Order: sequence, then C-alpha cells, then structure tokens
Amino acid sequence: MKRSIEDWFTEGIEALAYGKIRRAEKILAQLKKQAPGNLLTIELSGDFARESGNIEEAFEAYRQIADPHNPLSRRAVGYMNLASLHEEQRDVEQALECIGKAIEIYSQLGFYRKRWDAQRYLSEVLLEFGKFSESCSTAQTLFNEIKNHPRRRKFLELAVEVRYQLAEALRFLGRLDESAYHWEKICVLGDKYSWPIELSMGLDGLGVVRQMQGRYDEALKLHNESLEIDRSLRDEEGQSVSLGNLARLHIHLNQWDEAEDYAKQSMEIERRKESILGIAFVNLILAEVDMGRNNYLDAEKRLLQLERLYEREGLTDDSIAVSSQLGVVHRHLGLYDEAEKRQWKVLKLAQDMGHADGVPSTYDELGEIRVAQGNVQEAKEFFEKAIVGFAEIGLEHRVAEVQAKLDLLDK
Repeated sequence: MKRSIEDWFTEGIEALAYGKIRRAEKILAQLKKQAPGNLLTIELSGDFARESGNIEEAFEAYRQIADPHNPLSRRAVGYMNLASLHEEQRDVEQALECIGKAIEIYSQLGFYRKRWDAQRYLSEVLLEFGKFSESCSTAQTLFNEIKNHPRRRKFLELAVEVRYQLAEALRFLGRLDESAYHWEKICVLGDKYSWPIELSMGLDGLGVVRQMQGRYDEALKLHNESLEIDRSLRDEEGQSVSLGNLARLHIHLNQWDEAEDYAKQSMEIERRKESILGIAFVNLILAEVDMGRNNYLDAEKRLLQLERLYEREGLTDDSIAVSSQLGVVHRHLGLYDEAEKRQWKVLKLAQDMGHADGVPSTYDELGEIRVAQGNVQEAKEFFEKAIVGFAEIGLEHRVAEVQAKLDLLDK
C-alpha cells in the first residue's frame, strides 16, 4: 500500500527527533519528489535545515507555512516554529510576537488545547527572558482555565507543566511560600500517579526554594532524593540539575570541596551533552567556589569568559549573576569603581525584571563596597535597603546576616 504524505512526514519528524539525520534526509527527498509544494514537505524541510544549522533556510520554510494564503491551522504551526527558532536566536520580541499570532489563530479556530500549549510556551519564554511578572500572570491565567474545565482530569499532565512555570516565576518574584505550594503539589501528583520525572523535578524545585529560605537541611534531603530518582531513571539532564543545586547548597554552607565535587560531576554530564549553556552554568558555580577560596583572579578569568558567552546568548538570570559576581570579585581586588558600576547595572536589571531576591542582594553588595571605601553612612543606607527587601520576601536569615553587618558599623 502506498504511503501517505502524512506517514512520510511523521516518520521524518521521528527520525530527526532520534538524531537519524541520514534517514530524515532520505524521507525529505522522497517527499520533495512526491509532493514538493505540500506544507508538510515544507515543514520537514525547515526542520531538517534547522537541525543541519541552516537557520536562514529554516526561517524561510516556516515563513512559507505562516503565509496568509494558507489554512489557519497550518499558519499557526508556522508561527510556532518561527517562535521557537527566534527563541533559539535569542530574539525575544520576535518570538513573543509569533506566539501571540499562533494563540490568536487557535482562539479563532476554537482549538483550546493547542491554544493552551501555545500559552504554556509563552509563559516559558517570558520566564527565560526575565519577564517574571508576565510569565507568572500568563501561567496563572492558564492554570485557572485548565482547573475550571469540566474535563480537567484529561489535562492533568499539562496542568503539571503549567505549575512548573508558575512555581518558577513565583520564586523569582519572591513569593516563596506560593512557589513552595506548587512544587509540593507537583511532588504529590508525581507520587500519586507514579510519574518519577515529575516527582524528581518537584523535589528539586522545592529544594531550591528551601535553599533561598535558609532551610538547608531540608534542601539537602530534597536534592538528594531528586538525584536518586534521576539516577534510577538514568536521566542525565535531571542528574545534572540536581548536582548543580547540591553544589550551590554547599556553597551556601561554605563547604567548597563538596561544592566543587558536585559541580564537576555536573560538568561531566554537560560536556557529554555538548550543552553550551549547561557548561556555562557549571562554570558559574566553579567561579563561586574560587571566590569562596579567595582565588579571585581565577574567578575573574572564568567570569569574564562567561560574560562574553552570555552577551552572545542574550539576557538570562545567569547572565545577571555573572555580572554581579564579577562586581564582588572586583571589590575584593580593590577595583571599587568597576565593582560599583557593575552593581548599579545589576540593580537596574533586577528591578526591571522584578527579581525580588536580586534587588536586596545588590543593595547588600553596594553596602559592602561602601564599607571597603570607608563610607560608613552610605553603607548603612544600602544595608537598610537590603534588610527591607529581604524582609518583604520572608528571608529572615538574610535579614539577620545584613543586620549583623549594620551592628558592626555601629560599634
């Protein structure tokens, strides 16, 4: 029996997904011979070009699919493909515009499930590019709609994915109890329905919140439980995330050897995956270990390399952390003007993003710079602003740390 265009297309997509490039190329050649102008052929052509690194060719294919003369449902597919390609190229405004057009089409067609998928992706992109408040609002609206749907149990897995976005956005906004609530719910659902990946992610996400709250013993238990699940599943991506979080936890505890060991285990995985951003994240952790050991020149070297990388990749929460840590390094090296310049830049970005923890942390560091410069009065003012910010998001251990600095200045 002659195979349909749809069958060939599905097999081609699966071949690309499993890295079978030669097989995908043969299927694409068959489709071009059988139906060169078919939108499925054009879509697979775009996907193949994208996988092969021919970005402009991929853009052109997806633009053809999004052409106004094509059926609405296919145009929406074109816009979603364009959005993900723009995201890869770190062009956030174009990505958001394309997702918006897809959502509009799905709404017009009444395809609520496809609209939900697009809205979830919108929340993910907003979060990735530091638009925390918008991401939170998008995820919350979508979550409520799914929750109130008469057949909501059918969409339980999607609801869990939306909870991920909501929990992360709430964490960045400093709404830690709300974030913890959603992570706990994910853990409950993962356990109830025997979804080990979801359970692991829930445990790890909750562990990050507990780290922020200074509940380190609880965080250690959560991250280790997550890592154990990931290892049982042979999930290297999950293992790397848990190992990175364990490294960060030991940095909080000033346990530099342990932090370095976990970071290096994570690095092994990221190098096998050839993940540029994954390797960069681990290098940020290793730079913090260097700082903890007072190896500031080594830390500076790592951080400057990361800064150049993130300038190419675009703004992320990690890129702000790099700039902030470079400021700390420069303070310790006595480069106070450079340190202050970086921290003011970080403060502006954190304020624009609504990064609730980042703002008081930056005021704290500005206070440290003023102490180093001998300007006690301004140091006090910055420390007081840090205390207010940490208190607003319930980080009492950070309040106590900064208050102790203020008390020393009064002696």
